[in-house]
Amino acid sequence: MPLETPLRPPAHRTAAPTARYAWAATRIFLGWIFLWAFIDKLLGFGKSAPEGWVDGTSPSKGFLSSVDGPFQGMFHAMAGALWVDALYMFGLIGLGVALVLGIGLRAAAVGGRC
Repeated sequence: MPLETPLRPPAHRTAAPTARYAWAATRIFLGWIFLWAFIDKLLGFGKSAPEGWVDGTSPSKGFLSSVDGPFQGMFHAMAGALWVDALYMFGLIGLGVALVLGIGLRAAAVGGRC
């Protein structure tokens, strides 16, 4: 019984070149959204006063301090913590770079879903 190894992927696993370009453009645009969010929170663009992470402002405090619900106490306690800010910022830059460059996309998909 000979073992056949196809040289091309099955037809249902390949997309038309137009679809591949559209998905690549979408991936790059989404990556840019994450990169811009990182740059904005790092340097504080669009604010009247310098309010970036490099100026000492917490990027996660505004969001986590306004959470309501059953986990309100936990999120309020986490708001402004250095480790939360670092994880938040590293997550933004990691997702942005992974999407723009097209590397580690499966890990980025899992990270972006959380």
